[in-house]
Amino acid sequence: MQKAANALSLIKQSSQPRTAKEVQAAKKQEDTLKPLANAVVCGGLLQHADKEVRLLVAVCVTDLFRIMAPVPPFEDKHLRVSIICSLFKICAVFFFLFFLLVKYVGP
Repeated sequence: MQKAANALSLIKQSSQPRTAKEVQAAKKQEDTLKPLANAVVCGGLLQHADKEVRLLVAVCVTDLFRIMAPVPPFEDKHLRVSIICSLFKICAVFFFLFFLLVKYVGP
């Protein structure tokens, strides 16, 4: 998961394709990322027992949304809502821990 998260963070979001070559490149990128997006979401990794795995999945999903915007990386509207809710739960726990760390340790 760490390698996937690192690799996704390096991919830049492409601008709206204007030429036929850019459209073809965007389609190729989308076709390449779709299996990864499906594996991350449909593989049950959002419910993994290890918190670090769930956090890395959240990072991957967030990068997939960023890279593929404005086209959502997931087809089903209900699936997108479920993913966003899961991401919120994962991130909320880590944000709370970060907040406590900053509060008690200080800058």
